[in-house]
Formats: sequence, structure tokens, C-alpha cells
Amino acid sequence: MCQSVHAVRSRVRGLPLRLFEGLRRLRMTPALCRGIGVMLLLVGSLASAQNDVGPEPAGLSLDELKAPERSVEVVRNAEQSGYARVLAAYEQARREHADDVMLAVAQCGFIQRFAWSEESTWADVASTDLEACKATLERQHASRPEAQLYLLESRYGKAAVAYGEPLLARASTWAPEQRARLHAALSRAYAANKDEPRSGEQALLAVKFDPASDRLVPAMRYLVKVKRADEAAKLLGAAPVPKLAWQESTRIKAAAELLPANAARDELERARAAGLKIDAHTAARALRRAGDVAGAQALLAADSAFRANETGEMRQLRLDVAFDAGATKAVADALGDWVRKSGTSESLGYAYARLLRMDPLEALRMDLMPLVGWLLAFTAMLVLSPAVLLFPAHYRGTVRVRLGKPSERMQHVAAVIAEGLEAVLAAVKPGVACEELAAVWKRVIQRHGIEKDSRIGYPVGIGYPPTWGELTASLRAGDRTVLEEGMTFHCIPAIWLDRYGLVISESFAVTARGAECLADYPRVLQAKA
Repeated sequence: MCQSVHAVRSRVRGLPLRLFEGLRRLRMTPALCRGIGVMLLLVGSLASAQNDVGPEPAGLSLDELKAPERSVEVVRNAEQSGYARVLAAYEQARREHADDVMLAVAQCGFIQRFAWSEESTWADVASTDLEACKATLERQHASRPEAQLYLLESRYGKAAVAYGEPLLARASTWAPEQRARLHAALSRAYAANKDEPRSGEQALLAVKFDPASDRLVPAMRYLVKVKRADEAAKLLGAAPVPKLAWQESTRIKAAAELLPANAARDELERARAAGLKIDAHTAARALRRAGDVAGAQALLAADSAFRANETGEMRQLRLDVAFDAGATKAVADALGDWVRKSGTSESLGYAYARLLRMDPLEALRMDLMPLVGWLLAFTAMLVLSPAVLLFPAHYRGTVRVRLGKPSERMQHVAAVIAEGLEAVLAAVKPGVACEELAAVWKRVIQRHGIEKDSRIGYPVGIGYPPTWGELTASLRAGDRTVLEEGMTFHCIPAIWLDRYGLVISESFAVTARGAECLADYPRVLQAKA
């Protein structure tokens, strides 16, 4: 048996003896012997840690068991103990194989998972370990591409640009996949710095070296912006279909937004041919873009299962498709579902009034009675208060506060929201359509890999109170209402993630000089102890 495997056997408990006896019979090269030794060391340490993490009620009294906080503390302590064991295994392996850059990068990647955790109470400990690991990596392997790529990908914005730009001259001898990662990381860094042209150029280079790169959509956006939409369509068609349906759905949505009418439908067909099941919402969007409104309506009507978890964006698409198809029953169904799930009527007033004009009988269905009541109350208010001038009344901006220390992810998302909000406000001027402002917002967040297709604002003028908006316009795709001087809006580009949501908003008036914000407050996420 080679010395590396023998050393592991003498040091790690919990691995079966039969495994070592089998390895004894193998003829191994020194490199293979060393690799198996490292692998067994890590697996053995994980096995030991797992044995320690199991629930141990013997150390807890009955009163402690009745206090969930104490039980949670025990589990967290066991988790930290397991982390320390595996980290020690990495340190031991690195001492034995100091020239193994992949092992060094793997150690930093392991630590990073805990350092960036939003749940761990000891993330600060892991953060300190991570900084030490990166410092060692830079000191021992500064000239190795894998180390350089890891250190680049762990930086953000200007710091990433400063570190990554010099690597471009050295990367000519790198492997294609390494060059793709370099250009992808720089693309993200330039996007964070609001340098859209350079971000797009780097995204295009990333896709050149790796057609499956996750910078495909930003590369498409860049090509469309420089009037090379046909090239963007070819780039999409040449890219391999990803294995995950949600990744392909992102591409189809981008194609529907950016490319010629049939591009999204063609991509949908490619996905289906590859065996991916694309959700009805995304497929309907592609068909609608291609002009097949009837097909989109039939698809949404046939697949009712997704309605159980239907988001506001999905309901809006279902409503829009039904209106386009003239399917008044489908319109009424969508409105009825919206009222039942949200419990609100005010924001649906415009759509309900449109249905009432199209088909009064469908509009008077029993499940739409809350909308009837709202319409009557709103009409009565207007009739009974003809001489009352209702000044714009709304909150001037959403408070941006988090209790406790915000995570790096939260801070990043908040910065993206602020960047998108500032871009929208900069684009405001008389003559601009509502959908153009929504497109500005979407371009910004998609550069950061974030999707939000729902509206980002509504009017706040004479129609408030009693409603959230005047029901005359909406800052969303498809709304061609043209901004006029004197209009007031509330731009509220919220981003909702799995466990929390972040909002930074502004109310503004449209003036000849652009947007005039009604508040003066920093657009940052503030932490409150």
C-alpha cells in the first residue's frame, strides 16, 4: 500500500477496513496514490464530523429541551465543530501537498460556503478563515491560473476590474474554459461599475470561448444594443441547450424581449426537442411574441396546475394574453383568481372596467362582485365630491432598514436596486413611454443576473386616495402611456428573493428637466441594531 493511503488509515477512523484491503491490491502511480490519500482523508474527516453532529439528548435537561433556543445552539455548535474538523483535514492535506493548487482553491471554496451563510451565527469566524485562506493562496500560487481565477471571482466591482484587467495579457496561453471564466468575471465586474459597453464586450468573449457560458444573455443584450440583433440570434442558436429548465427559461424570456418575433418560439422548440419541460408561463410569452396569441391562450388554459403557485407576474401575463385573444371568460377567470388570492380590488379597477366594456355579462359574475363594489364606491366618491381637489398623497419613499447586520448578498441586491432606480429616474422626461422606463430597469438588473418582470411603478395623483394608483398607467412592459409634464409616479422596484425582499423606492414628478424626486433620502440599505 502506498504511504499516503497508509497514513490516512493510521489517522482517520470510521472508514471500513475492507476499503483499505481493496486498495492494497491496486497498482497505483505516485500521483494516483497521493490523490486517493487526500480524498480518503477528507471523506474520513467528514464521516467523523457527521457522527459528531447527530442529535445528543443526553446532555440536555428536560427544561433545556423545552427551550428551542438551547436546542438550536447545540446543533449550531455541532456544525461548527464539524466545520473545524474538515478544515483541519484540509490544512493537513495542504501541508502534505503544498504544490496542489486545486486543493488550495477547494479549501477556500469550502470555507466560503460558511463565511457567506446568512443563517450561521459563527459566519464571522469563517470569514476570518476565508481571508487567511485567500492570502495564503495568493502568496503560494499567485501565478497559477486557477488561483488567479478564484481570487478574481471573489472580488467585486472596481476591485475585480483592477485585479482582472492585467490577467488579460497573460491569458493567451490559458485553456479555453479558463479564458471563458476570466472574461465572464470581468463582464460581471464591469456591469457592477455601470460600464455597459465593456461588460457586453467581455460577455461576448466569454461566450466565444464557452458557448454555454452564463453570460450568454448579457452578450445578447450587448449585441442588440449595438444594432447586431441578427448576430445575437445566431449566438443564441449556436449555444448548447442547458440541462436545467430554469436556465433555458431565462434565455427564452430574453429572446422574447430582445430578438425578432420568432426567435423566442424557435428557442422554445429547441428546448422541447432537448427534453426540457418549459413552464406554461414562459412558453406562452414566447408564443405571444411570435404573434400566436391563440396558441398562448390555449397553452395557459390547458395547464392550470401552475396557478396554485402563480405569481403576480404570471397572472398579469395570463390577463394580457386573454385580453389579446378576446377571451373574456379567461379574463374574468384571471381577475377572479387575482381577487381571491390577493384580497384586493383597487389595482384591478382598470382591467375590470375594460372587461365591463367587452362583455358585461362576464363582468357581473359572482366572484367579481368585489370589483363591482369597488367600482360603485369609486364612482360614488367622484359624484359626491365634484369640487374637492385631491392633492397627491403618498409615501415619499420606502424605508430601507434591516434589523441586524445585512449579508453581502443583501448589500449587493440593494446596490443593484439603487442602480436600477437611478437609471430609471435618469430616463424620465416628457415624451418617454412607461414601457421604456421598465425596459431601462430590466436591462440594469439582468446584467446582475436578476429577473423581475412585474411592474415597477404606478401613478400617484388625483386618484389617490382611495386607490394605490390612478389606474391610467403602469411602469411595466407593454404600457405605451406617454409621460407628460406634471404627472407623478411612485417607482417601487422591489426584488423578492426566497426568504426576504428588498425595496428602495422614490416618488417623483415629471418635469421639463426630467424627474423631480419628492424626497431627499439616501438610496442605501441601512442596518439597525
